[in-house]
Amino acid sequence: MMPELLPDERELERRIRIVHLLRKLGKSDEAIAKSLYVSTEWVQSIFDEDDWQHMQSS
Repeated sequence: MMPELLPDERELERRIRIVHLLRKLGKSDEAIAKSLYVSTEWVQSIFDEDDWQHMQSS
C-alpha cells in the first residue's frame, strides 16, 4: 500500500493554475477533479482566479 503523497508548494500552485485554466475552458469541477485525480471538494475549494490574485496582492 502506497502512502498518500502530499503535494509540495510548487505542485499545489501548479494544480491551482490548471484548475483556473480548465474552468476558463468551460470544464466542470467534476471533470477537473477526475483529470487531476483529486476530490471534487478540493476543486470546489479553489477560488476563482480573480479572487486568488486579489488575495495574493493583499
